[in-house]
Amino acid sequence: MRPILKVAKELCVPDEFVKPYGKWKAKVSLAALQESNAKAAGKLVLVTGMTPTPSGEEKTVTSIGIAMGLARLGRKAVLCLRQPSLGPFFGIKGGAAGGGKSTAPEQVSI
Repeated sequence: MRPILKVAKELCVPDEFVKPYGKWKAKVSLAALQESNAKAAGKLVLVTGMTPTPSGEEKTVTSIGIAMGLARLGRKAVLCLRQPSLGPFFGIKGGAAGGGKSTAPEQVSI
């Protein structure tokens, strides 16, 4: 992994809009978009899931696979994970609430 401040610099995000949380992750203020002179020419791929399984929904792994595939094809790719469950898959301590322990909700009779 590369330090997040280095990644932000490569993406031309000014330091005043980046709030680092350790060496590897940061929050970026939405004000950075308003300050940008460049027009967005990118595409957004949203990965979501709605059917939890005992091993999770695999959104994190799918998202990483898409970003790595685009990069391998020579495209610039930036991946943003919201509450990823990285621990069980990549050996990184921390991560989200699920952590691969999601279960289906109980059925309710009406």
